[in-house]
Amino acid sequence: MRPQPSSRSIKYLIGRIFQLRSYTSHATFEPLRILFCGSDEFSITSLRALHKEHERDEGLIESIDVVCRPPKHVGRGLKDTREVPISLVAKELALSLHEIDTFTKWKPPIPNGLPINMIVAVSFGLFIPPRILEGARYGGLNVHPSMLPDFHGPAPLHHTLLSGCQRSGVTVQTLHPERFDQGTILAQTPYPGFEHGCSTVPELLTLTSSKGAEILVQSINNRLYLQSAKGPNSLQDDRIIAAARAAPKITSRDRFIDWNTWTAEVIIRRHLAIGPLWSFVKNARKVRRLIWSTGFTISEEVASSTDLPVGRLVVFGNNDCADERVAYVRTCDDRVLKVDRIKFEGGVEAPPLRAAKKGDMIDHGTPRQHDSMNQGRKVLITGASRGLGALVAEKFAAESCKLAINYNASQDKADQAAEKIEREYKTKPILIQGDVGKLADCERIVQEAIAGLGGLDVIISNAGWTKFTRFGDLDALSEAEWDKCWAVNCKANLHIFREALPTLNANAEGGVFLLTSSVAGIAASGSSMAYSVTKAAGLQLVKCLASTQGPKVRVNAVLPGLLLTEWGANFTPETLQELKEKAYLKKETGLEDCADAFVAAARNSSMTGQNIQIDSGLMMLGRTG
Repeated sequence: MRPQPSSRSIKYLIGRIFQLRSYTSHATFEPLRILFCGSDEFSITSLRALHKEHERDEGLIESIDVVCRPPKHVGRGLKDTREVPISLVAKELALSLHEIDTFTKWKPPIPNGLPINMIVAVSFGLFIPPRILEGARYGGLNVHPSMLPDFHGPAPLHHTLLSGCQRSGVTVQTLHPERFDQGTILAQTPYPGFEHGCSTVPELLTLTSSKGAEILVQSINNRLYLQSAKGPNSLQDDRIIAAARAAPKITSRDRFIDWNTWTAEVIIRRHLAIGPLWSFVKNARKVRRLIWSTGFTISEEVASSTDLPVGRLVVFGNNDCADERVAYVRTCDDRVLKVDRIKFEGGVEAPPLRAAKKGDMIDHGTPRQHDSMNQGRKVLITGASRGLGALVAEKFAAESCKLAINYNASQDKADQAAEKIEREYKTKPILIQGDVGKLADCERIVQEAIAGLGGLDVIISNAGWTKFTRFGDLDALSEAEWDKCWAVNCKANLHIFREALPTLNANAEGGVFLLTSSVAGIAASGSSMAYSVTKAAGLQLVKCLASTQGPKVRVNAVLPGLLLTEWGANFTPETLQELKEKAYLKKETGLEDCADAFVAAARNSSMTGQNIQIDSGLMMLGRTG
């Protein structure tokens, strides 16, 4: 007895007859043999919608093959495997599954003896090469969870929420053969998009997944893929194009709290959108990364008028279970946030006081509000590739500042200094080459720092120049060398200050200008007469600027004594010993102590026009003996 054909096979044969007829009269209506490339829940929703359409009408969608990445080895010893979510759904729907890590040398399947004629990529992650696209008669389609070109990139949902945008949309575009998110837009949520009402990525993912699947099915039913040659992005609204924003991959830097600019609302919104945030905290002994793991709530029991420092975690109260107490932190908009659990990097999540004890981060005594005043500040340091300047840069990095490091000729040293700061303090300085002895370079250095940092709060004018000579030799330096001393040690400070002044004055809290001088500026001493004279002139400039350019900008100078840097190594051993003996503390100036003075001066809001002398008592009251 011959087996009877199943209803599904009869349906397939009818579809094939329709297909053969369509080849004759409507060649463009060839049923789709789809290669679906996906990975996560967003793509799964589209796959299920296409499969439902396939079951409804095989004359529209003849077959679906699924491509995804292979399972990953995870867990201790990589003994377990984690499958890509869409692979489980493909098996559930009895669809052909292809798990590949690369398209190199891979050939698309030939379902029912006919080639794939449509590629659909939804939240896939791999670039579909031109070879694959060109082999598909109808090219490729992509569903993107934003109103392209707005939020183009790999993380549109995250950036929609981070931006505070209350509306969203979805887009169906063709797959571009060379770039992500640059295809022709075939269908899109009408402007201005739908109100999403979401605060977390899973919520927005669920909403846009269903809307994306719906618009994809509509696009295929309306055969919009046949219209892709009409012209690029003819559906785009000019208002979307004008306001287009990028949506790059979320990095650790996106989670770093800028206490100086992030309001309470921004902090809560960002935590909901991307999860645990972090910042640096410090006590008298160390700087550590603090991870705000469980989020924030606006405090109702602690008023915003409470004297809490911005960005500093404070635990107080009379709870019997002291280690279980919550903690509070004030934001730049004078709100108070409450947190109940935190962890320090390398530690475990715990109530704030217990975590601080375990992390050895308890400060004994009453904390001073100014301990956090440098956090988030934008700092330019000239001559910072080595020596004192490089150490000062590290000190400000430890304060969670954003840094611009200037150097002239020592690019390798500047690279090393920047790499060390990024490695140890998790902040990446920008490097700016320039000779401060030239007016044009001074102006450019400031301009690049403002552009690169997004502003400027503190300037450390540290670059200097000298030639080691016998101090009283009037012929030791040429006219050009005297001019260079004037240009670098005195005039550069004026040029840099003048260029930065409008930006410093525009800051809500004003700005700080610190000049690296020398005790040679207050006594006839130092590496050369020209150095001593120009350093003295620089100190007079500090007083002139402080007395005429306030009140928003504070101008001070730090005067190091004998520093055993590369600079100090130019003195003879006999001279070094003599200088140590002359110092009342009988030693050279501590490099760390000197660098700390810059940080303290930047914090101080009540000092201007002053010389901060860090010299072990070498030049007390301007005398050497």
